[in-house]
Amino acid sequence: MRFLRSLERLIFPDRCLICGEVTRERVPFCKDCIKEFVPLLSAECPACGKAAHECRCGSGTKDFLFYYSSPAAKKLIRSLKHTPDKNAWEFFGATAANYFDKRRFDAVVFPPRTAKNIKKYGFDHVKQIALEYSRLSGVPLCCALERTHRAAEQKLLSATQRRRNALGLFKANAEKLAGAKRVLLIDDVRTTGSTLNACAHALRKAGVKQITQFTLAYTPPVKKKYKAKKV
Repeated sequence: MRFLRSLERLIFPDRCLICGEVTRERVPFCKDCIKEFVPLLSAECPACGKAAHECRCGSGTKDFLFYYSSPAAKKLIRSLKHTPDKNAWEFFGATAANYFDKRRFDAVVFPPRTAKNIKKYGFDHVKQIALEYSRLSGVPLCCALERTHRAAEQKLLSATQRRRNALGLFKANAEKLAGAKRVLLIDDVRTTGSTLNACAHALRKAGVKQITQFTLAYTPPVKKKYKAKKV
């Protein structure tokens, strides 16, 4: 098995998620780009000035790793969406397992990629990350969420259009959930939260009581200008 893995790496070498160069590292970054990735984890919110794990801007508590604002973050997510990379799936699955080390869930779920994009790219990157998280944490992977109809791609829409587009987009299979009450919902990027909230709504209808939403990246809110208070 080890020989096959080594042979696979020789034929299909791992590439850095940010610059695309071949890397021999166990993480999906070259030595230069890892220096760009690490600062992403401690970057401050442009609105409140707090780090990702402390930010409460937008719609309340959110669990995510970094802000989707810098060129490095955008290249990283674009690579995840477009290029099958087992090393990257393993890395972010392990990162999620470490992030939720002390928290317990009955199942991990994910919003399935559209059939069109699976056909185009040949994989569902979020499913693969959720699968790695499941393997490392022992939390069962549950493919309970299903798309109810075709819809426009969220990235092409405004905030208002995203919310309308996501209404009723998902349904949850209660039988597949098998009575799960505490669920971890994983996705790659949170912008307005429309997709995740639509998934959460479907899960609640299926009987899930507690849903924790987790994404790799979060689009930071527009920086607000605060007026000085009169003394």
